[in-house]
Amino acid sequence: MPNRTLTRKEEKEKKKKARGAFLLFLKRLRAACKALSSADEWYSLMRDLADLLQEYAPVIPPDCYERIQNAMRPVDTTRKGLKQACKVLDVEIENLIRCLPAGRSLGKILGGGLVAAAIVVGAAVIYAEATAVDIAIVNQGCDPIRLPASLPFPVPGVSLPSAPIPPGGSATVSLPRLAVEVDASQPGQVSVRVLGVAVPYTLGGDIVSIRLDGQEILGQKTRANLGDRRAHELVVTCR
Repeated sequence: MPNRTLTRKEEKEKKKKARGAFLLFLKRLRAACKALSSADEWYSLMRDLADLLQEYAPVIPPDCYERIQNAMRPVDTTRKGLKQACKVLDVEIENLIRCLPAGRSLGKILGGGLVAAAIVVGAAVIYAEATAVDIAIVNQGCDPIRLPASLPFPVPGVSLPSAPIPPGGSATVSLPRLAVEVDASQPGQVSVRVLGVAVPYTLGGDIVSIRLDGQEILGQKTRANLGDRRAHELVVTCR
């Protein structure tokens, strides 16, 4: 994204214009998604959205910008997958609009009224579960890797295997398509933090390497963006 070089007055005016432009696009998206049937139709719509993002980039919060860009790239381009992608993108554009100065209310323009808190939570669940990615954890010669069977409270998009990973075995963990922090700085364990929740993994044996997508992370803390690809691999190697 380009650096913000606008004056405060210019930025305020551009935000108002951006709000109007994204409100109109949201109405268009909802209408198009009712009859969306092919990837070509989706990407044609996304080209117009990309133009809007480029035009109003200086006044779009970086996190909103990144999340919309991720939502523009559906994991599944079947008709069913595109319908789900529509829901995800709808959520992200609404979130962006809330960050921009209000003129007329979003509810009046979209014919809805204020969005209830329960709907907001539900939208977050749709986003997290629809964009979850898989991480294959591979045990190369270590004692069984024991994973927590569950978290203290439900986290959308998180799925954990119930059985330990034996030497030579592997298991798949599903996490939301967001940035995560992997802490492999402590001997004998790895902690993965996502959505503010840390998921600890107890490791056994003499660990000589922990590689995430081919990158060595043993002995350090690493931040990774799970949205970069559809699947990831975490390989734990022991003597």
